[in-house]
Amino acid sequence: MQFGERIQQQRKIKNMTQEDVATHLNVSRKTISSWENENSYPDIKRLVRISDLYQISLDTLLNEDSRLKEYLQKDKVQDNFVELKYVINALLFLALSLVAILKNYSSLFFLFGVFLLRFACDHFMKESKLLNIDYDLPLRNWNRSLPVKIFFISCFVFIFGFAGWAIYADFNNLNTTLPTIVMGISLQVMNLILYIINKFHIR
Repeated sequence: MQFGERIQQQRKIKNMTQEDVATHLNVSRKTISSWENENSYPDIKRLVRISDLYQISLDTLLNEDSRLKEYLQKDKVQDNFVELKYVINALLFLALSLVAILKNYSSLFFLFGVFLLRFACDHFMKESKLLNIDYDLPLRNWNRSLPVKIFFISCFVFIFGFAGWAIYADFNNLNTTLPTIVMGISLQVMNLILYIINKFHIR
């Protein structure tokens, strides 16, 4: 029996609605429907909770559906590359700040190297079909919750404000170091929070 059929059967045996299961697992009813129709699969943490809820062993769930096992293996690899991507983003924001502050060839070469590394990572993820909208910017993923979107809109407004401050200071021959440093720190904080949101599947 496939995973979708199994969890649908167990849900009906327990006389639960999709809404009941969604509440128990802290996901949307649409997600439960997607799992039962095998349009998507749960991550390993939610699979454990499904196993507990329906009192089915993990071995049974995994051995019955090879596609589920393949998905979880791919998801683990994807998580590793997501972590790598955010480390590269941190280096990228650092390189941008160094270029703006130091304005020398060394910082430019560093920035170019980080860009190449980011391109190579994205290319690999695309070719191996590891890209997932869940790991994209919240503003482009319309499945994100409104508070998460508002938070990131606020961050972008804040960062663009400091960027404008830095440009204004540069045109007027003022000190651009402070706004550049503040903008760089803001980008690093936003990158860290984005990583946490994706790592712990905050919606």
